[in-house]
Amino acid sequence: MKKLLPWAFLSLLSFFLSSCEEAENIVSVCVRGKIIDYNCGRNPVVQVLTPNIRIGIKTPVGDGTKEVENVVQVNNLPAQFNQLGTEFYFSFRLAKEQEKDTGICPAIYVPYQVPQLMVNEIWNQACPEDFDDD
Repeated sequence: MKKLLPWAFLSLLSFFLSSCEEAENIVSVCVRGKIIDYNCGRNPVVQVLTPNIRIGIKTPVGDGTKEVENVVQVNNLPAQFNQLGTEFYFSFRLAKEQEKDTGICPAIYVPYQVPQLMVNEIWNQACPEDFDDD
């Protein structure tokens, strides 16, 4: 019995940890964003403009003299939306480890340390009223 107890505990612990990891990636919200820069010249850095939704962090942008609130990186933005200054509406999930941009940043850039997201759906107009990510 004493030998079985640690195995049961470890099994339950791993189940809860894997369940929590999956739950972190589930997001059912549509937000408005604007491309404000590019991380290491690759993926767009986006300011989330939807009031009262905080998914990003406050970080210096551009030459570092201006701090911007609610900043994220979007790793799979479709090409037609991927231009500096473009505003769009999107639903998202957190990027999984294998989807994160971990490439080397050329010396001319300072890498952004912001949450990395993956687009689920994207629109150039306001989020649909019947939006539901389920």
